[in-house]
Parts: sequence; C-alpha cells; structure tokens
Amino acid sequence: MGTVDRAARSGGGAIPVKMGAVALARVLFAFASGLWLTAIFLPATAAGAGATLASHRLADLLATGALPSGAPSWFGLVWYVVPVGAALLLMALGLGGRRGALIRSAVAVPTAATALAFALAVCDLDLQRLGSGLWCALAGVVCAALAVGVEIVQPDERGRHVL
Repeated sequence: MGTVDRAARSGGGAIPVKMGAVALARVLFAFASGLWLTAIFLPATAAGAGATLASHRLADLLATGALPSGAPSWFGLVWYVVPVGAALLLMALGLGGRRGALIRSAVAVPTAATALAFALAVCDLDLQRLGSGLWCALAGVVCAALAVGVEIVQPDERGRHVL
C-alpha cells in the first residue's frame, strides 16, 4: 500500500539500465575516493623507511628532504594531490547530468594517474615493496577507471554521450 516499484514508475517493463549504470558509477567513484583517503593513513611501503610510517608522513619526509632517498623535495608534495582529488571527487558526486559526469572524470583521471605514478615510483616497479597504503591507492585507481568507463559509455537523460 502506498509503495510503487521502480518498474511501474518507469512506465512498466524492466527497470531502466541507465539508472543502474549511473548509480554504479557513483558508487565506484565513492569507493575510489574512500580508498584514496584511507591510503594516506596506511604505510606506503612494505619494507624500509616507509613501512612504519603512514604514507602522508613519508610524503612529509620526502618534501622536507629529511629522507635521504635522492628524490626531489617536490615529489613528497605530489602525494597530496591524491587526497585533495578524492575530496573534490566526493563533492562532485552531487552534480548531475553531462556536466557532472565530465567534472567527475576530469577530477578522477589525474588523481588516479598521480596515485599510480607515485606508487610505481616509490616501489621502483617492484610490487613486493608496496605497502598497504599504496595497494589501497591502486584499488582506488581501478575503481575510478571503472567508474569513468561506465560514465563515458552511459548516455545522459537526453541520450547524449559524455564524450
């Protein structure tokens, strides 16, 4: 009584696929953001100086030059692009339509690229050296890539594709 199922509201028939894809993309973006925000509080490496430090502490040491790694000081600041991008992505989840999809993709892609580049640079392409923080960040990259793919393929309300 008083409840209407989604099939009845959509004019009968099956539930529109578009609504499922939009919801899936937003959930994937939310997971990516959550994973990226969590990653900054977990160890960046499995062994060495970063194994006992949260990744944001390692980034601070790299930025101040206190860690004799040979990396330039700006390299530590690059890691902070990831949580900033995650926060922006969370804010962009409330935007609808084609413009919202473009903004989410425009935030997610460089954030994911930064997380991936930082992870590969810190571990020197040796996946055994990755700590839980960087594995978490890489899982966020996968979620973001899937979400961008879903949003780009899915047409908006008017049947137009994002790109």
